[in-house]
Amino acid sequence: MNSSLVAKNVLIHKQVEEICDECEKQGIKLVLLKGAALIELFPEYSFYRDMEDIDVMVNKKDYDKFVELLKNLGYKAVPSDPNTLYSEDKPVKIDIFTELWYLSKKENVVLFNKLQKVGKFYVLPPEEMLRHIYYHMYIEHNYVEERWLRDIEIIKSKFCVEINFESFIQKWIRIWLNKKIFYKGHLLEFFVLPLDKKIQFLIKKLFPSPKFLMKRYNLTNKFFLPVLYFYRFYSLLLRAIYVFYQSILVKN
Repeated sequence: MNSSLVAKNVLIHKQVEEICDECEKQGIKLVLLKGAALIELFPEYSFYRDMEDIDVMVNKKDYDKFVELLKNLGYKAVPSDPNTLYSEDKPVKIDIFTELWYLSKKENVVLFNKLQKVGKFYVLPPEEMLRHIYYHMYIEHNYVEERWLRDIEIIKSKFCVEINFESFIQKWIRIWLNKKIFYKGHLLEFFVLPLDKKIQFLIKKLFPSPKFLMKRYNLTNKFFLPVLYFYRFYSLLLRAIYVFYQSILVKN
């Protein structure tokens, strides 16, 4: 038994408990995700599960209220990511989500109505919990880590659920696992997005905000932005064609 890990997870439990208490007072539906949910559901898992952060999800209408709640508890926003808050007095940071990225807007609304209440917090339905971790491992990170495999196994054993990941998309994911392919993460994400989000995704990637472009390419003069948009569009298009060709070679 790792005593330092257990001690850390005890502090994380107190951190979660404090936030849950405040959310209940303010009528905020707080959803714990991944490791945080599993440790709270199954306390014995705290002997084995290392935690780098606490992933939570709240309804979009409660987002500002929740951020204010955390700030009142002494948390500060990470400058580079306003959806991540930390406190110097707490063991781990809080990552905030308002939806599951791979679900459509309608599916996310349905999901919030299917959440399971456990004490003062909520968790995803077991099948969605399992899919969320699979996608986190294979798509968001595209590598296999022991703690995520343990997460998957505990969900399967405790809830007696299974999801068939032998679809066409999953085969592509497995083919690309640990391979160095340009923009691999973006492409894998695009594959599993619903149609409405595919369109949003393409627009955001091909035509990002002027502020993003100026920072990304170290521009000091907005005069060059039209040229940069033209360059970005066609360079990404050519790279996508190349990656598609490369993936066919890998598959064969």
